[in-house]
Amino acid sequence: MKDENINKTNSIDGKLISILYMEDDEGLAYLIKNKLTLKGYLVDIARDGEEGLEMYRKSSYNVLAIDYEMPVYNGLEVVSILSSEGDLSPTIMITGAGNKNLAVEAMKLGINDYLVKDIEGRYIEMLPSVISRVLKQQQLINEKRAIEEERERLIVELKKPWRMSRS
Repeated sequence: MKDENINKTNSIDGKLISILYMEDDEGLAYLIKNKLTLKGYLVDIARDGEEGLEMYRKSSYNVLAIDYEMPVYNGLEVVSILSSEGDLSPTIMITGAGNKNLAVEAMKLGINDYLVKDIEGRYIEMLPSVISRVLKQQQLINEKRAIEEERERLIVELKKPWRMSRS
């Protein structure tokens, strides 16, 4: 994500926020897709890690939501592969296993947040606010990076010899 402005209509610089959700449970995938679509997001579904990798490489997504347990590549493998290829979009790991070691490993690989699937489905209700939070975090990171780059540019400019021109 570049220097982008997120607004309350689930868009960035006038474009709807796009999400790639990797989930092998078809019913759950479409339940979440419908929920997020109603909230104003564009959502694509990948049924396994391999399909998710292909879709991510072919398109541009503002957010990744990745189930841990998937065929071909699990969620950690997907994140590891994508992060080794370059910048990773804000990423949320979603898993049925509330394993703290898994959460720590996922964070080390660069995910922004972690949700545990609960039987009551509260995580589905929480997902839109988690998406907003990770996008806001990314926006702040981008703004900080831009300020640091401008600071460095100004330092270089100030170190140049000052010359008065004669008229």
